[in-house]
Formats: sequence, C-alpha cells, structure tokens
Amino acid sequence: MQVEAAKVVVSFFELAEEDPRVRPGHLGLYMALLTACIKAGGANPFSISRSRIMRQAKMSSRSTYNQTMRDLMQFGFIRYLPAQNGLSLSYVFLRKLDS
Repeated sequence: MQVEAAKVVVSFFELAEEDPRVRPGHLGLYMALLTACIKAGGANPFSISRSRIMRQAKMSSRSTYNQTMRDLMQFGFIRYLPAQNGLSLSYVFLRKLDS
C-alpha cells in the first residue's frame, strides 16, 4: 500500500503542478483525503468525517472546505458524496490519476 500511495502522491503533484487552478488548500485537502483512504485500508470509496478532514487539512471554515471539495471534483481528482444528514456518512472516491 505504501508504494501505491507514493505513486498517487507523485501523480497528484505532477498534475497539480501543471494546473494553475490548484492552490495550497487543494493540496492540503487532497493529502488529508489520501491519508483517510490509507487509514481505511485503501478502500475506494471510503467514508470521511468532515471535522477530522478539516483539522488535518488545517481548514477552519466550512465554506472553504465545501468550495475546495467542489473544486477537487471539478478538477477531476475526486468524486464526493456528502452526507445528506448528520446521521449518515460522507464518501469520497479517489479517481485514478494519469500523470
């Protein structure tokens, strides 16, 4: 899993380097999501806790978090299925990245 995770990080940074839309917040959020994926045993999709991901990505604003998640979806890095209520989980799919 470690080698596979390293490949994902390298691919992500190579694509991000070429995409002028990608900002530091996107980098931090993606790394927090990748960490959650690894902790979930590499499951794809995997469930996330918004508050935990925000803490790991050093985000303090929900609106920034929501916008950054939308951006990562729009840029093609992830697919995000937000929880519909406080009792259900949110899920993230990391897309296969071809650098």
